Amino acid sequence: MFDPSRVCLAVTTIQSPSTAHVTRVQATEYLDSLKAAVIGTDLVSPQQLLQLVSDLFNPSSAYPPEVRHFALSLFDHFIKFSSSEVFLRSLPLVKQSAIQLIQYSLPSEPLFLKEKISSTIVEIAKRVWPQSWEDFLSQLYALGGSSDRPHQAELVLIVLRLLPEEARSFGRDLSKERKSDMMYGITCNLE
Repeated sequence: MFDPSRVCLAVTTIQSPSTAHVTRVQATEYLDSLKAAVIGTDLVSPQQLLQLVSDLFNPSSAYPPEVRHFALSLFDHFIKFSSSEVFLRSLPLVKQSAIQLIQYSLPSEPLFLKEKISSTIVEIAKRVWPQSWEDFLSQLYALGGSSDRPHQAELVLIVLRLLPEEARSFGRDLSKERKSDMMYGITCNLE
């Protein structure tokens, strides 16, 4: 179901101004079915979704940024709307995928993709950090500290900008306890 080349074809079909209406509708229906499958009752395994994200972000692949953005949108949808049980069961793989997003990033990533990568990572952190991802910030610091990969440092800085913003002002979907936990985690790591 999560075939990278088919996803790529559907996204580029939708965005092409020369696509016939019927073809655009079919491509949209396919992409909508993927979104529904991510959290539906006949759930496609989280591993399949995360494999799609990994395939599309692998540096050896040449998928357009818009296609990778769509994969991140699916990942976001899974993070926000999957049941806690399914999310927590796949948490080790989710955390690994989040770190790979930064590792696989390219120096030439457009800003909209950098922001989406960072916001996806923050969405994961909003659900599990600091309790279930104790080494989150140390992993970020390690990725951002590489002098030969400044684009990774940029992504880490965007994540570090978004994290307190979500915990303080923009995280309307967070309970007071989660906001407090996140701020505590940020404060402890600044000391």
